[in-house]
Amino acid sequence: MDAWLIRAGRGGAHAADLIRKSIVGIGWDFGGADIAAMSREQIEAAYASAHPEDSKQKVAANVGQVFRFAHAMAPGDTVVMYDPAVRLYHIGTIDGPCQPAADTGDVTYTRAVMWTKTAPRDALAQASKNSLGGIQTLFAVSTEVMADLDAAAERRGHASADTPRAASNDFAWVDFYMELADRLLPYKDDRGALIEKLQALYADLGMKFPKLDSGDAPADIDPYTVFGLFNKGVSLANRIKVATALGRVLGVNAQPPTAFPGTPLLSNLNATFYAFVGDHRRGEHDIDNLWRVFEAQLAFARTDNEQTRAEFVTTYNDAIGQFSLTWKLSMGLYWARPLRFISLDSRNRWFLGDMALAGTALAQAAPKEKSAPIHDGRTYLAICDTALAQLGSEACPYASLPELSHEAFRESERVNKEKKEAEKAAEQEAQENALGDAGVETESSSSSTPDANASDREPTPLPAEEFPLYGKEDFLEEVFMDEEGYDALVGVLNAKKNIILQGAPGVGKTFIAKRLAYSIMGAKVPERVQMVQFHQSYSYEDFIEGYRPCADGFKLEQGVFHSFCKRAASDPDNDYFFIIDEINRGNLSRIFGELFMLIENDKRGSRNKLHLLYSHESFYVPANVYIIGMMNTADRSLAVLDYALRRRFAFFDLQPGFDTDGFASYRESLGSDAFDRLIACVKRLNAAIAADDSLGKGFCIGHSYFCGLSADGVTDAKLAAIVEYELVPMLREYWFDEPTKVREWSGALRAAIK
Repeated sequence: MDAWLIRAGRGGAHAADLIRKSIVGIGWDFGGADIAAMSREQIEAAYASAHPEDSKQKVAANVGQVFRFAHAMAPGDTVVMYDPAVRLYHIGTIDGPCQPAADTGDVTYTRAVMWTKTAPRDALAQASKNSLGGIQTLFAVSTEVMADLDAAAERRGHASADTPRAASNDFAWVDFYMELADRLLPYKDDRGALIEKLQALYADLGMKFPKLDSGDAPADIDPYTVFGLFNKGVSLANRIKVATALGRVLGVNAQPPTAFPGTPLLSNLNATFYAFVGDHRRGEHDIDNLWRVFEAQLAFARTDNEQTRAEFVTTYNDAIGQFSLTWKLSMGLYWARPLRFISLDSRNRWFLGDMALAGTALAQAAPKEKSAPIHDGRTYLAICDTALAQLGSEACPYASLPELSHEAFRESERVNKEKKEAEKAAEQEAQENALGDAGVETESSSSSTPDANASDREPTPLPAEEFPLYGKEDFLEEVFMDEEGYDALVGVLNAKKNIILQGAPGVGKTFIAKRLAYSIMGAKVPERVQMVQFHQSYSYEDFIEGYRPCADGFKLEQGVFHSFCKRAASDPDNDYFFIIDEINRGNLSRIFGELFMLIENDKRGSRNKLHLLYSHESFYVPANVYIIGMMNTADRSLAVLDYALRRRFAFFDLQPGFDTDGFASYRESLGSDAFDRLIACVKRLNAAIAADDSLGKGFCIGHSYFCGLSADGVTDAKLAAIVEYELVPMLREYWFDEPTKVREWSGALRAAIK
């Protein structure tokens, strides 16, 4: 099959007409003769007779084009035609013979065409643009240029429809979401009935009712939080289940969605649009304000005029300053009317801010990824208006806001994948050069290995399951650490592969370790995280492999780290995290044995193998295994930490989080003067500990001793228990030879809560 370029008249004047009529044509007049039945000589004679003024060169060129149109073109061939009015190349398939035109103006002979796709000119490589610009009409297009056209058309293909593609069911969720919003509005003044329906719904599904307030059930609820029930980080199956049940309960006639492309998700830990009852950040009219916004947006989407626009702006401005809304409100607006309101979640902000991805107009109008939230409704509507005006343009070739949002998700996933692949390639190169020349393994892959207990056989990969999403934002919501500290922590772990979280008692080392792993993985997948605790009796046999008593004597068994590495090796596309609590308490040389070398970041992978002590198995530590150790800096046994291990780990200091924004918000939520006085005293105590030459910062008291309390549970008795049974005994150990200091600070702590 050949590919042909055809010009649609001077300046592409006939392109739109040819597309509309599903044809291509030529305009040379042969008096209606059947040129498909004429030989080249006959066509040339007829042309020369009709155009005696043309030179021999012009006659030859034009006759060649006519002959190719009549004879060389064939059904099934590809045809490419440029329309300068929209700067698009139209691509189709010849679907009929050459025949005289019937009432087509300047076109005299036509062929039927099935137009199938379009490719933006600006999306092509410069070499393709030059080639297509230099080809005369009805000349063949090279395979290289066609490949570039097809690739550009593929990138644009998803945006070819005027409405969400119900035919492929890709965006069938739009109709469901919009009708669900309509069905929710009548509950604006009957929220108690809505809450009862939601409770019954979850009971019928056999699912636990989500945490939507400080009590078992919410005292009140807004419409966007209802949408959030199935637009958060839960499995696809549960999203479908909840959406379907909700539609049934509220009488939605549209088909429940089976996929959700282009829908942003809430964090599971921040899945309401209001603060809980008892939280000082919750205003008296917060939920009323959200219902007013909801009602105004539906009216505005139905009729865009000065009055409805002004009403939406007023309600938006009244609500946007409420607790935790920030960018989240735009997500709710988008769910309820996805064809009119744009979501400004982080992925969309990143995408819209890139001129190459969404066009200059949108990049200039939209907020950047790290911009401050928009607190003015007119500004937000202006962004929506700009996006709608740009849809379908060459710069922003998407048919709807859901398609734009979906493309933002796909593009961000592609970029993240490329980054990961680049990092993996760099890592692989480092591995190949670690113990020898690139391409040379440290041991022959054909070397024999005793079968022992078949420890060299790869385990079955973990089943593919869906787990709750968990990312950076979730980590920062749970852990009293700022964003800069988190970025530094992740950067160090990615670079070194092995890290030790060290800090004073109570800084949350254990709490942080798993959440750090989950945030890097992007989901809570417990099967890819393993935790052990070292102690004086822990050994190589526990950690790597060793002989264990059995009914017949002794049996060689794999240790916990050996099994974990095998599991990780069978799943190389995912990261695995091995967490070691109290890493300094074990005899590290005895535990790690020959693995001291293999855990180094540049000596990971199958090219760097060593024989194990008992089985003689060729063993390696996979590149996708990360080791997180934890160490208490107030532990007197720090000195025994092996130097050989020290230089293979990065050490990250964790500080008490009393001065972080997260702890400040937590303290304010408790509303306890006694708690505030106690924390102030502990901060003064930490300053004294840090200044003590025999102690130092590593012995300061951490914040976790004071976490997990509720506004109702901050009693004098609980605070006194913390002081008497946790803090005072620690001070006695710190200042065992200075009883005066112990009495002084014990008295200060006790006095703080009285």
